[in-house]
Amino acid sequence: GRRVIKQSKNDARPSDSRVVVSTIPTTKPRKATKKPQIQKKSTKKTVNELICPKNAEKHVGWFALPCTNNKSCQIMGKKHVCCKVNNYKRCILGVPKPISEPRHEPILGLIQQKCPKTPLAELFWEIKTCDTDADCWPRVCCPDGQRKYCRSATVELQKSDIPFARSLANPLEAMSGYIQCTPPPPAQFDLYPKPCNNTLDCFPNVCCQEKGRKHCRPPKRSLLALITTMTQNVSAQWLKEWASNLVIP
Repeated sequence: GRRVIKQSKNDARPSDSRVVVSTIPTTKPRKATKKPQIQKKSTKKTVNELICPKNAEKHVGWFALPCTNNKSCQIMGKKHVCCKVNNYKRCILGVPKPISEPRHEPILGLIQQKCPKTPLAELFWEIKTCDTDADCWPRVCCPDGQRKYCRSATVELQKSDIPFARSLANPLEAMSGYIQCTPPPPAQFDLYPKPCNNTLDCFPNVCCQEKGRKHCRPPKRSLLALITTMTQNVSAQWLKEWASNLVIP
């Protein structure tokens, strides 16, 4: 007959049950990053951009509080700054800080030029805003308030290395007084200024550019006085020559 082989319990092997673990690295979900916000510069004038006005004692109000710095004036408003008035400090309404004057290239690399402290009369140039001197040639770019305009430059002959140029400094400075503009009067007295395009529209006054406008203003030295003096000198010289040539029988 057949032999039956009994399998003992020890010989019985349990069925292999394997757990397959994936070894493929899984990517972790990235955290959403916020884009950096670009802060735009505010165009409003802050306390640091305001300065004390010229002749601060004329701008002192009835309620000008004493102060030590600009922060102590914020109680009166953001536009107030701490200014020295006589021997004391008071909170005064500030004015915007003027734009600094850009650098100008010397004429022919020898003669320095700069923006005039006293504006010169405008002959025929049009009003033009600018950023650099390249926008104004042959004039220069000069700050006026919070903008820049093309203006006629003044030359610094005294600083020149050319002896001949230095000798012309004093005569030209004296003559420039006849084309230098006087500052406008206070607004309450300057109700109807005469507009102009060039100095011929204003004679014997001169045409002066005041920010974005042109008005007739008296020159620093009177042109009529110059003409009168020259006429008197010529007449006196002619009379002397005529008298010397006069033959009395």
